[in-house]
Amino acid sequence: MQLYSLILEPVYFLLDLPVIPDIDLGFVISATGVASNENFNLIKEAVAKLIELHGKERVRYSIIVFGDTPTVRLRFSDGFGSEEVMKVFVTGITNTRQGSALDKALKKAKDQFDQDGRAHAKKILVVVTDKKSDSSAESVKMAAKSLEKSGIKVIPIAIGTEADVSELKKITTNKKNLIDARKPTDANSIAERIVLHALQGLIIFRIKCFKLVIRSISLHKIFAFNSILSSAK
Repeated sequence: MQLYSLILEPVYFLLDLPVIPDIDLGFVISATGVASNENFNLIKEAVAKLIELHGKERVRYSIIVFGDTPTVRLRFSDGFGSEEVMKVFVTGITNTRQGSALDKALKKAKDQFDQDGRAHAKKILVVVTDKKSDSSAESVKMAAKSLEKSGIKVIPIAIGTEADVSELKKITTNKKNLIDARKPTDANSIAERIVLHALQGLIIFRIKCFKLVIRSISLHKIFAFNSILSSAK
């Protein structure tokens, strides 16, 4: 069982809430480093793991692979007969190694959310790079600002030994959202960390709700106990 399931399932059961809310989960991926094949395959495996764990209904996925230009490989609205078919499709996506225009990829990702996203869904964008991009710092900053204004939470992932953490930190409003995968890791770990970061604010809110429920139950028991004592007198 995943760590977040151990934390959340008892809370959500009492509150009658789904463990995973509706999420539009986008990925923009660039793997151009020396270990590009390994890095790219690892991220695809992590996405496949997310599909396996959370299905394709509450969580919908978009994948953009980018080099000099970004290419949409999977849209939020793409339909698949089953999770297994979707996983096979994702693991078959191919990489591009010519350049790394991060600013263009972020703009393309925003277009995907605007055109294809669900209005009520939580919007998460996972940005994966294994090397510094070719974009200027200013153009990346502007593209990231546009995502922030649209309410899209950005979770950067630095994967592989050549990844530029400083560049990735600049595209998120909260530096703690960054997932550092420069050291050897596995797809399960990356998938779990993505979900924990995606649900971070929601976890805190719902745990507070849980505490209120427990407090209410405790007060009810106290009143009931006092009522029994009064009746016995």
